[in-house]
Amino acid sequence: IARNISSLFETMEPLSPALIGSDGNVDAQKATRHLLGQFATFDESSDYVCNWFDDEMRSVFGINVFQFPFCRETGTCRIRQGNVDLLILTLENLDWSYAPAIQQFLELDRPLDLVRANVAADKKHSAAYQQVLEQIRIPKSVCERIYSSRFCRHFYSNETRSHFIGRWSTGVSADQF
Repeated sequence: IARNISSLFETMEPLSPALIGSDGNVDAQKATRHLLGQFATFDESSDYVCNWFDDEMRSVFGINVFQFPFCRETGTCRIRQGNVDLLILTLENLDWSYAPAIQQFLELDRPLDLVRANVAADKKHSAAYQQVLEQIRIPKSVCERIYSSRFCRHFYSNETRSHFIGRWSTGVSADQF
């Protein structure tokens, strides 16, 4: 859900210009309604995120990442198959998982610093983005359908998925996410 909200704001001008008012600002209420419509029609079989690993990794490298265990505690997985060496990281854990995972993956003597770029708070529509994060509430049944996808079940524990469901279907503050 967080990824789809972010994606909407990242691609809004070219793909969803109707959400931008005549003053050039995003209408947070329209954006929220748009997102609620997208989430309500969620279909795992056609969802971009749910199918990304099959469409990009499996079709190109022949790797089915869902056949490999994912360490939910570290938010990482390294897959070596044939001449492919693949590192998977969950974005939610980058602050603490990136440096050791990249250091080991690239066999470096010291860790690389994580450099933040393309940060929502630094963008033109950051106020509307924050407003949507704070206001959007998705029916629990929709959240449960989204977070019960094969993708979510593989990469996130039951506890984490329950947390996500609670975050998006109740009034938990966006800064607690």
